[in-house]
Amino acid sequence: MTKFPDLRKLSSATQNKLLVLANATLEDKLELLHGACAIYGIVRECGISDEEPFQYLWALDSSCRELPMDESCRLGRHPDLLARQDNELRELAEYYRKDVIATCQVLKQLLNND
Repeated sequence: MTKFPDLRKLSSATQNKLLVLANATLEDKLELLHGACAIYGIVRECGISDEEPFQYLWALDSSCRELPMDESCRLGRHPDLLARQDNELRELAEYYRKDVIATCQVLKQLLNND
């Protein structure tokens, strides 16, 4: 059985941010890569990015760093370059989709204290 970090040790505000991001990502209210990178930023700050189920997020985040994920990053880029980068973003999203969805589901499971 996989041992996950005890997320109850995180502040309630941090827990809430993770839960909101997980839900928004699962409900397609937030693009998959945006959600994953935002989750990575939080778990990295908390010092748990190298634990299950987050270890792969550093690679995903690193792959996205130079890509135009936001409209502001697209300004001034050549259309051919944007087309190639958009394709790369689609490929990344497809490659990581199962892992990101599983991570979001684990977050929901660990953080829902119903």
